[in-house]
Amino acid sequence: MSSFILPDWIAGSPEVEVTIPPNVTKDQLLAFRPFKNWLSTLRQSITKQHQQRPQQQHRCDDHSQKLPNGHPNYDSLYQLRRIAVRSVEWAGPRRILFVLLESVVQSAIDARPLPGIVFLRGGSVAILMIVRPDDDPVTRFVVMTQQARVPAGSFAFCEIPAGMIDDEDDAFVGAAATEIREETGLVVRRDELVDMTELAVRDDKDDHLQRAVYPSPGGCDEFVALFLCEKVMPRREIERLRGRLTGNRTEGENIQVREGVLG
Repeated sequence: MSSFILPDWIAGSPEVEVTIPPNVTKDQLLAFRPFKNWLSTLRQSITKQHQQRPQQQHRCDDHSQKLPNGHPNYDSLYQLRRIAVRSVEWAGPRRILFVLLESVVQSAIDARPLPGIVFLRGGSVAILMIVRPDDDPVTRFVVMTQQARVPAGSFAFCEIPAGMIDDEDDAFVGAAATEIREETGLVVRRDELVDMTELAVRDDKDDHLQRAVYPSPGGCDEFVALFLCEKVMPRREIERLRGRLTGNRTEGENIQVREGVLG
């Protein structure tokens, strides 16, 4: 194990020591997009917390733990103290796939720590793909994919098309269109995709968070943007989808397209 001091952290905050395993360097970790995003979000949360505390203190004479703005933790002044990277998984020699780390985030007042195990994998997109035969105005099919998912304990796991956002500059909608093409073979224009997550985060006050849904924020940074796409297609093209083998073979994907009838 080696260590370094986190560069360019919050001015006036304690230094943050980062320990790393032998299979990753400081530069590789700092360049890993999910790690950069996590640090950026944490930095903004800590800064926001400290900025809002002074203007809230004089309104908390009852010593209630819940401050008037509805945030229960503005009186704790949490700080990032240490980061210990436990493991780094690589997808080939140049791309980090996942990082598991343990962070120490403590209250500056009473040293009370927060749960700090973090699994970094970054953003994903998921697409509810619905197709309707052009000769039937009622019947609809939902396009599913079936593949082996060892974490779920299944070798024939059915799910809607989904995938990680790999491109540094790719927007949610572009990643969604790419995943549909790779996992089903269907070509979908970006303007055919409806961003369903906008409904869930429309009133979200934490504007430094991703405009997506966080399915497991207690232990993972993953955020998912959910899209809806409905297409009218010739029935023969829909029938060709059944059992089609797709997926990125270089990444070990072996995906079979399935359909489920909606009506």
